[in-house]
Formats: sequence, structure tokens, C-alpha cells
Amino acid sequence: MHFHGVPPAAATPHQAAAPPPHFAGRGAEVRSLRSAMDAGSTVVVLSGPGGVGKTALARQWARLAEDAFPAGQLYLNLGGFGLVPPVEPAEALRSFLRALGVPAGALPPTLAELTALYRSQTAGRSLLVVLDDAFSAAQVRVLVPSSSSSMTVITSRVRLSGLIAEGAVLLEITPLTTAESLTLLANFLGEKRIDGEREQAERLAELCAGLPIALCLAAARLSTRPRLSLARVVATLAAETQRLARLETPDRESSVSGSFELSYQALDASAAALYRRLSLHPGREFGLGPAAALLPGIQAGSPPERPTG
Repeated sequence: MHFHGVPPAAATPHQAAAPPPHFAGRGAEVRSLRSAMDAGSTVVVLSGPGGVGKTALARQWARLAEDAFPAGQLYLNLGGFGLVPPVEPAEALRSFLRALGVPAGALPPTLAELTALYRSQTAGRSLLVVLDDAFSAAQVRVLVPSSSSSMTVITSRVRLSGLIAEGAVLLEITPLTTAESLTLLANFLGEKRIDGEREQAERLAELCAGLPIALCLAAARLSTRPRLSLARVVATLAAETQRLARLETPDRESSVSGSFELSYQALDASAAALYRRLSLHPGREFGLGPAAALLPGIQAGSPPERPTG
């Protein structure tokens, strides 16, 4: 029996992955997300450096806010700072429309038509849309649902100021505090092991600079070797010139140095040259003066140096 002209039933997608099992901290950030939702904000940008935990926070929020969005959750990794080119808006729209129940054969060919159909499909629906690793405002703008009861959470290494100017809420994601770092380590290794080497655990958190990607890699190494002491891991990470190598994995996107490299590759030539030259500064912090002093020579077209490490 065939029924012609009957529109397909709206699907209820649940695409957001579960948060990492060792997720820790971010109480203030979750409260900010909840406040934004309660205030009717439809777009929130989670911005911060690679490896700081933006994706984990977005996934945690998707779980906590699940009941607030009965129409379901859409999730897509936009690959803004990966090893392959970023996902095109039209490709992302096709993926979302299929998830919402639109047959592949009914998808229009142009970006404008896809955008219009997506707006029609999301009108009046309470959806949570998570757009991970966005490259630009233009990439994500057409993926925001048209319903005022929906919410879009975007993670990006850049601030996406174009969206902020249009009313999006910016939430800067910073490294974990020492207490949060210790909680993450305890979630991996157990509180008994952390309490047994408390001072070394605090030192490990300091050496990892509160970056979840670094903490997880160090904790993973410790969890697979129960007899390995935290003191020994701290000793191997103490030398700055060897620290990144000790936190290396075959997967570049999951390693600390790989995450930094992907961010570096996204810089334009002038910003990349400034970044390299500022690495010669002997201290961990500096003001605008050193950067301003270096800019004239870079903008004048001086030959860019190669990265030294």
C-alpha cells in the first residue's frame, strides 16, 4: 500500500554523545549556560584554546538540559581546526535535515533552499543544537534553528565576533582550577591514589596547566600502570623542552602538541610570525608592549622565521 503526498513524520534525533566519564568541574560554566537558557538566549559560543575542554562541557550540558528540549538534539563536528577542510554549511544542513526526517531525495540542491527548508523544519520546535569546532560565523549562522525555544551551543577556538554582534552570548572557557584538576585525576585514578601523593598530584595539575587534554593523557598513562608513582610522572614532565613530547599520542588531534599545531596552522602569516617571535620572551606573561614592538617589522614584510619547536 502506497500513500502519495503524505509528509514524513518529524523525527526526534538524539545525536549528542554522552559526556566523558571523567568529566570534572565547570560548575560556574554550567550555571552560565543555564542562566542563558532561562533568559531566552538562543545562541551561546563556548570559546577557548584547543584542549581546554569546550567539547566536554557542551556534551555535559546536552545531557543536563535534555529535558528542556523535547524535540531532540542535533550534533555535528564542523572540523574547523582539524586535519581535513571544515564542513561546508550545505553539507551540514543536509545532515541535519535527514536527521529531522526529510528524505534524502527531497533535499533541494542550493544552500538558500536548504536554509529555507531547515528553518521550516525547526520552526516551533524546541531543539538543542551543538555545533562543535566551528571555524567561522558564516559556517554556523545558517545552522541556527528558527525557533525561539531552541538553543544552539557552539564551540570554537575563536570568538566568532560576528555572532556576538548579533546577540549571541560569549562564554570564555579557561583552564581548570587546581581543585578541578585534582577531581579529574581522582575520577581517573581514585581518590586514594591522589590523597597518597597529594603534593605530587598538585604539581602534576600545575605542569598540565589545567588543560583537560594534558591531564587526561597523564592520567591515562597512570591508570594503565597502577604501580607507577605520580612523582615519577611529575619528574618526566618537569623539563619544559620535553613536556609536550611526554604528552604525545599517535592521534595528532588528541595530543597536546597536535592541538597547538592545528591552532597555529589556522593563523594568517602575520599572526603566525608574531606568535613565533613572542616565543622568545623569557617569561610566562607579557603585556602589549612586546607584541606592539614586533608588529612593524612583521607588517613591513620581513621574511617569516620557521618554528623552532
